[in-house]
Amino acid sequence: MKKGILCFMLLAFGVLSAQQTLDLESLLERLDSLPDSSMPFQYFLKQHFTNEESQLLMDHFSKKMDNSNEKPEMLGNDIFYAANVWNFNHAFGILSALDTQDFEILNTDGFNLFLGDDFDGNGDLYALLWPDDMLAKVNTEDGSYEVIGPLTGGLPTSHLPSGLAWDPTTGTMYAMSTTGDSSDAKLYSISLVNGHLTPIGDTTTFGGGEWLAITEEGKAFTVDVNTDAFYSVNLETGETTWIADLGIDISFAQDASYDFESGRLFMAAFMDGGVSQIYTIDTITGELELFGDAPAFHEFGGFSTPYVEVVLDTQEFDLESVVAIYPNPASDFVSVNASQDIEVTSVEVYDISGRSTGKEIISDQINLADLTNGVYFINIETSQGRVVKRVIKN
Repeated sequence: MKKGILCFMLLAFGVLSAQQTLDLESLLERLDSLPDSSMPFQYFLKQHFTNEESQLLMDHFSKKMDNSNEKPEMLGNDIFYAANVWNFNHAFGILSALDTQDFEILNTDGFNLFLGDDFDGNGDLYALLWPDDMLAKVNTEDGSYEVIGPLTGGLPTSHLPSGLAWDPTTGTMYAMSTTGDSSDAKLYSISLVNGHLTPIGDTTTFGGGEWLAITEEGKAFTVDVNTDAFYSVNLETGETTWIADLGIDISFAQDASYDFESGRLFMAAFMDGGVSQIYTIDTITGELELFGDAPAFHEFGGFSTPYVEVVLDTQEFDLESVVAIYPNPASDFVSVNASQDIEVTSVEVYDISGRSTGKEIISDQINLADLTNGVYFINIETSQGRVVKRVIKN
């Protein structure tokens, strides 16, 4: 569904030489007529165009990327880990949600691309590598990765990996694969020890399977790039259920991640013309909301929100009813209140990425005034155990 990119592209860059313009126009018309695909864009070009034609198209799009200067509105206060697979140049880095045009590259690898990644319950980031079809463990400090093993046990030769997601309710990592033309998808559980895939149920009866995301309740979701539709996924059978049409035209490699702390599903969408945008998706209605514009021609095959594990034992569950914070949301001070027989011994305030803010409790109050607006977690140690409270600073 490559709608109307020809006119936009030609106007954006002016006119080349007469012969080049004619060639470019013909190539863009051919590109416009081809079906959507889950493959990274450069591999898609290799399948349908000669080396010379592919180079002309890539040069054309690269000029547009160089001329893109728009900056989005400042949004949020957290970060995303992302892997840009555009133009054969894998680049892993940090995408700021304060400015979603700010992508800090930590590492590059010119061969294997990330096509799906996610954090497990221990806070370790794993990624599916393609075209070598392997599982890797990623160092989020420098972007390097260690290969765990090949994707054995059931990946069809016609499929490429497309999604990876952790289910916190069962402690299971799931993977998804799809064909290059997004006509068929499969669901698996995957071993983080050796990369072995265990197929789940029958082949899912829909095209797409472009990415996989799982909520804190163990509910799974994906999209179909052919129909631009949003689906739920049954993790026991692999069956999918249509929820809604997205209302945007997605194509080629992309990924999504569910943020356990904020309870939001984020999608890094890549569209024709090199448009890259970050959206949130309502998991009940499928409604999209634009979160921010990413840099042009950033095709995020890997995209994950930082994972912060919040561990509560039985004591802490009992403490929920006797330890309170207020007001919530708060703009400056938040008070910590416990029943008379419970003593608050210390507090620690963490941001959504798990970093300590250094805030202290003074006279039962915590001063949040100089913190950036957003979601924070207050770790409260008491004489009867520990409890974690979520507060919104506005």
